[in-house]
Amino acid sequence: EYAPLSYERVGEIVARLAAGFRDLGVEADDRVSIYADTRMEWAHADMAIQTAEAVATTVYTESSPAQVQYLLEDPGSMGVVVENADLLDTLSTVEDELDLSFIVTLDEVPAETTEGFDADVHTLAEVYELGAADFDRDRVERWLDRRDWTDLSSLVYTSGTTGQPKGAALSHRN
Repeated sequence: EYAPLSYERVGEIVARLAAGFRDLGVEADDRVSIYADTRMEWAHADMAIQTAEAVATTVYTESSPAQVQYLLEDPGSMGVVVENADLLDTLSTVEDELDLSFIVTLDEVPAETTEGFDADVHTLAEVYELGAADFDRDRVERWLDRRDWTDLSSLVYTSGTTGQPKGAALSHRN
């Protein structure tokens, strides 16, 4: 169902998610991947990762397990935002080869789907609640103030049609 969402409300959501990602251990210049189709929560996670001073990277939802592993290893992702139980299942086949601190799901997933992961698994709603619990607007503003237009903002990976996917480095100015 569609409903209006003001810029102000999006800003509130993003700031609290950024604080939640920081509570999960995200620090400046860490890489956090998004393994999901584009949707509202994808955008919220993307902006929150960048607000937390980290670098957002991408993983195509059509990727094979080997491609998922590569797209998480190459940038050195310390965490990944995953859309749903199906993609979480694909991630589970390579998670042992990765050094992930956390996994965040956009959708609610059955508890049995999250069992067996080395990384902590949270929902995006839980990350929001973590950030909202001791929210400090001034702290978020300091994170934003420390970023420069020339700092790395995102690594957007090519489809890899001519070999291994390559990450296009985008600054905040881009």
